[in-house]
Amino acid sequence: MKELFYKHDDESFIRKRKDKEELINWTNHLEFIINELNLFLKIEKRLLNKTEVNKTINDLRNQNAIVLKNLYRYDISLNNSIECDTVDCDTFYLSTHEKNRQEYLNFVEKVHLFKMNFYRMILD
Repeated sequence: MKELFYKHDDESFIRKRKDKEELINWTNHLEFIINELNLFLKIEKRLLNKTEVNKTINDLRNQNAIVLKNLYRYDISLNNSIECDTVDCDTFYLSTHEKNRQEYLNFVEKVHLFKMNFYRMILD
């Protein structure tokens, strides 16, 4: 496992590195959700064949694309955060990170709720 932090790293650098690693995890998870939703579409067509479920899955796919696009944009902007040398700049990136975290978590919660409902429909 590669070292993420060293004793000589300052707090700002550690936070930026941590934010970057967290962002990578979020995008990897959303990329996995793309595949998962595609499989749900296939299952829906074979087992349920319900228009409203199909629409929900496609809505989630669209929302996933939007969240993923926003995170990719944020990833690009993180490169500029390395050059921050003021508290205002650090605060801006910190609040942007928290906004993106909340957007990601809200979407993942929607997917979890959908999955639970989907499994219930299959089992009923």
